[in-house]
Amino acid sequence: MSIQKINLENGKAKRCLLAMWVDVQRAEENASAAVWEPLGIGTEDASITYEYDEATTTDIWDTTENLVNGVKQSITFDPHYVKAGNTLQAILIDIINREAWSELSGFTVLVARYYIGEDGAYQATTYDACTIKVQFEGGSSYVSMPILVSLGGSKTMGTVNIMPPGAPVFSVV
Repeated sequence: MSIQKINLENGKAKRCLLAMWVDVQRAEENASAAVWEPLGIGTEDASITYEYDEATTTDIWDTTENLVNGVKQSITFDPHYVKAGNTLQAILIDIINREAWSELSGFTVLVARYYIGEDGAYQATTYDACTIKVQFEGGSSYVSMPILVSLGGSKTMGTVNIMPPGAPVFSVV
């Protein structure tokens, strides 16, 4: 995939143009296609955090070299209110109740950058072994269940066809 330009006519990219989706098909037996549910509905501020694994060495000639060995990407959705019809929240509560902790690392997450690409082919990446952890459950007026999403597994580059709020169709490039 070649480097693409930012597709804004002018100004800054609105936050809604960086969207994340989770495949909740695992809740349906024998599902063949991804069922994408949006992440972050009701969250006012969320950013992908890049935690770099860096190594710095200095050789015998006093030359310093920095290497980036990898990066861990994560995003926290807080607040993440419990809402009617939210399949991911039902899956997470089920995992917690059954204490099936290993299942927290079996999610596929789609990151779509609607400010790169063009209508019908916006830049997107899927990660097939993401971890989604509930930070806590509770609150004052409403029940919040903030989540930490850690992107992991195999990465597939592609595109999505439509902008939110419609559910995307992911295509491999």
